[in-house]
Amino acid sequence: MKRIGRVIAGMTNLAVDVAEGINPDAVLAQAIREIDAAADEVRVELGRATAERHRLDIRRQQLLREKDELAAKVRLAIDEDRDDLAEVGIARQVDIEAQVGVLDRLMADVDEKIAQLGQTVDAIAASRREAEQTRKDYQASRAAAASEGPAATGSPRDKVSGAMNKVARAQAATARVTGVPAAKPNNDAKALDELAELQRQREVRSRLERLKSGRDS
Repeated sequence: MKRIGRVIAGMTNLAVDVAEGINPDAVLAQAIREIDAAADEVRVELGRATAERHRLDIRRQQLLREKDELAAKVRLAIDEDRDDLAEVGIARQVDIEAQVGVLDRLMADVDEKIAQLGQTVDAIAASRREAEQTRKDYQASRAAAASEGPAATGSPRDKVSGAMNKVARAQAATARVTGVPAAKPNNDAKALDELAELQRQREVRSRLERLKSGRDS
């Protein structure tokens, strides 16, 4: 997003340059090129984010199908008094649920990024329309001044400057896309892993007992 930052930071200088008559045509043309380049950059990022969300969703659906298939196999193992096999199936279901939970969080992050990028695309498009209108206004004002001759009153600079200020305001609305901060390192990782495994084993045994109770009732 460095290009977008440059476009935003440069809008104030652009308005000043045009208002001061520093080669306005060239300045406005360059501004529009910068806006178009920024739009291309954001659209590429939006495409990547959309593809990433699709990949995450496919994996999530695969895991949910596997979990559903395991449910029938676990029931069969219990009916056949094969608690050992049932525990393996349940353990896998618990692992799948953990993976799906992570995927859900990742998809939420990607959804937020997609929304931010969409807003950025809209803001850049609005800025381009503003810049195009500014160029048209400047050219029209210059043509009118030329046709009226030296006696014409007023100057197009104020009008152009006001339009460029609107461009700057539109650009200022562009949202910065941020990543998710990394988690702080945990010195007790081994103990926490062991605790998580104990909890997982208890969940497996608990589910097995509930399933067996349901069969006997």
